[in-house]
Amino acid sequence: MMKVIFFLAICIFLSCNSTEKINGFLEHDRTCRKYEGVTNVTFVYNSFDPILKVSGKWRELSMNSRFYGKSKNTISISNQENEIMYLNQFKMPTCKPCEENKKNHPERENSSPNNHIFSEDSFLTNLKRKIVFWRDYEKYTINLLETNEENYAVYSLSRTEGEKCVLIGIKNQIYYEFTLIESNLDDKLKSKILSDSFKLN
Repeated sequence: MMKVIFFLAICIFLSCNSTEKINGFLEHDRTCRKYEGVTNVTFVYNSFDPILKVSGKWRELSMNSRFYGKSKNTISISNQENEIMYLNQFKMPTCKPCEENKKNHPERENSSPNNHIFSEDSFLTNLKRKIVFWRDYEKYTINLLETNEENYAVYSLSRTEGEKCVLIGIKNQIYYEFTLIESNLDDKLKSKILSDSFKLN
């Protein structure tokens, strides 16, 4: 009997990853984790594939927060300044023109120009749709803060009820939307947090 208990204890010990659910604040956390040797980056794993990397130290947003919202696709995290970031990521559906281009030119299948064209078209389409939604439906005043004009843009959105900073980006056929709220930083620093996070992925 003792041999069985000893064997089970060894199996449990070997299968346990002690840092799997420890975030940058050394807290047990279901959403965020840190990796040894990495500084100032939080890995948000939950349901994201690939795992998201975010600039700075973040933790899972408390369920007691008035900004907490249970969502399968959006993860809420916060930092020690009580800023809140909503993270959204999903793979873009493959477009028919891109598939036809690969079929007609198999030598270009893994080339970056083909992926770049696909990303740019998808990026602009999604960006225009979001701007119309923010302006016409949510009634935000929109101010462009930063863009590389190819695959990401950061906007400041403001109205009487509050303001937020949003990054929309597409990279390697994956759509990213990061939203920063409850921040007292100026727009330039907000934009840097979001764009640095996007560039990490």
